[in-house]
Amino acid sequence: MPTRLNVGSNAEAFIQSRGRFLNTDAIPVIVLTGFLGSGKTTLLNRLLKHPEMTGTAVIINELGDVGLDHLLVDGAEEQEVLLEGGCICCTVRSELPGALRRLRERSISGEIPPIRRMIIETTGLATPTPILADLTQLQNSGRDFRLGAVITVVDAVNGDATLTAHKEAVQQVVVADRILISKVDLLDDPASTAALEARLSALNPQAATVALDEAGLRPELLEAEHRYTPGASEFSALAWLAPATPSATGILKQETQPSAHDPEIRTFCVVLDEPVLPAVFFEWLEQVRGICGPDLLRMKGLVNLAGIEGPCVVHAVQTLLHQLVQLPEWPSDDHRSRIVFITRGWTQATLEGWLRPMLAFRPVRL
Repeated sequence: MPTRLNVGSNAEAFIQSRGRFLNTDAIPVIVLTGFLGSGKTTLLNRLLKHPEMTGTAVIINELGDVGLDHLLVDGAEEQEVLLEGGCICCTVRSELPGALRRLRERSISGEIPPIRRMIIETTGLATPTPILADLTQLQNSGRDFRLGAVITVVDAVNGDATLTAHKEAVQQVVVADRILISKVDLLDDPASTAALEARLSALNPQAATVALDEAGLRPELLEAEHRYTPGASEFSALAWLAPATPSATGILKQETQPSAHDPEIRTFCVVLDEPVLPAVFFEWLEQVRGICGPDLLRMKGLVNLAGIEGPCVVHAVQTLLHQLVQLPEWPSDDHRSRIVFITRGWTQATLEGWLRPMLAFRPVRL
């Protein structure tokens, strides 16, 4: 006889103990990442010239004892902070929350103009996940900041070789909400760009991919269509969740075949027909995060939790679990739980194998 779980009389209280609602009025913090030489600073310079970028504060990270990248950025001198002497994901990571708060305080005091958004330009060797963890902690601990889009720049000329040689480049791609392909004009063969786009789509089928050209360099590039803002009125749960190759129901049913370039990267969707107990779901999620760790490249889900009205949005990158968000209503008549995974080496059969025995548990009450 299976062990019986008591999740308490108020399932919604249980849910809220695992995450808070996002404050969509908080200052969005956009992470601009990409490998060395991909063109982040060039892109940022051009975007900052647009009037629509008024109210943008910039934090730039530069490796080495003397920072140089901040000297190359025009248009945001008063609202610019340099984190130098180390990589933002490790050596100077502790300085990031303070830098964000100082910029906000200067804005409130009138020392600098009001801030509408912040952009963090990382060093090319940064692994984004620790940065996202810090931003999520800031988001959880107060109402001043929220994590905006993660924008990754990939060099069309060297991108394919860089992805093969450097795991940091792969990690930058898989956490992106939007991927921008730079230096397309330097390629004579359009097929090369198409091949790179296919590889990027295989690594992160949920991210919008844009090949950059001079005419298309607009601030809207930083407003990723599938950004993680479930509390916003324009948020589309199905668009955010759906992979690039959906089934007729809008989700990926079968595990994708690994590509020749990235044989260990897999994308699949776990579908649950019935509501799942909150305690069971979180126990499984903790198991997945704990065992897969850095190989859980990304997880996005729309989950039907027993005792909760409406769906819950879940989002994880490696061991980082974003805030749980309860939506007011389902986006369609399909109320199944759908959890999309991008993993390195872990298969759909393995992750489902951990979950199925847990589904035999039943609560004493909800």
